[in-house]
Amino acid sequence: MVPRLLGALQEVWERTVTAPHLLLCLDFDGALVPVAEDTASASVSDPLRETLEALTCEEQVSVAVFSGRSCADLRERVGVFGVIYAGNHGLEITGCGASFVEPTAAEVREPLRALAADLAARLQPFAGIRLEDRGLSLSISDRLVSGSDAEAVRRAVHAALASTSHPFVLTGRRHVYEIRPRVYWTKADAAAWIKGCLGHLDALTIHVVGDPAADSAVSATVEGIVVKVGPTNNATAQYSLGGPAEVQAFLDWLADRVR
Repeated sequence: MVPRLLGALQEVWERTVTAPHLLLCLDFDGALVPVAEDTASASVSDPLRETLEALTCEEQVSVAVFSGRSCADLRERVGVFGVIYAGNHGLEITGCGASFVEPTAAEVREPLRALAADLAARLQPFAGIRLEDRGLSLSISDRLVSGSDAEAVRRAVHAALASTSHPFVLTGRRHVYEIRPRVYWTKADAAAWIKGCLGHLDALTIHVVGDPAADSAVSATVEGIVVKVGPTNNATAQYSLGGPAEVQAFLDWLADRVR
């Protein structure tokens, strides 16, 4: 069983206080905010925004927020100056005085647009479908689609992918399909890029993972501290938190300690 983080704060502090720098990598959906039925309405609360602002003001702390959303969308929903935004699951990063787009993903923007157009045509008959072009990835939500049409939507998504000559990866969770370029770039790679950008390659990373499908995506970050929010089967997570309320409790505690 993965230990509860809020019961091991002193243990975490002993590692944190001796670190030359601390990099907090926080998932947006599922960690900072609940995974919502209406994903378009998600944004951080005012108290959480104040805590993030307090953390970014500390010289020895850097804060990066990760999401499958685009950087522009993520920045609008978090709205904290000084936060580093890692959108499209780390394929694009803005902040720390620089910006980054994973080169292979950048090269397939046009094929991705063509795939989005093909999907829009195939999915047009289904009322309630939501297709979002995030620049470097696509998201399809069938949450509002009639249950009898769910299988037809699934077939349409797979048929569109089969018709493209460019390699894409289909992932997702219940009622959501995500299509990304097939690239060898993980959240751990994104965190390493951020450390280099900050000039703190020896920073201690605390990665708070809220993405329900991301248990294996952070396996390469075990040299830091991996915290899984919600139920976990992730053998690489050292600690767990029950939900966004506990994430805020941890961040509030950390902000108080580092002041």
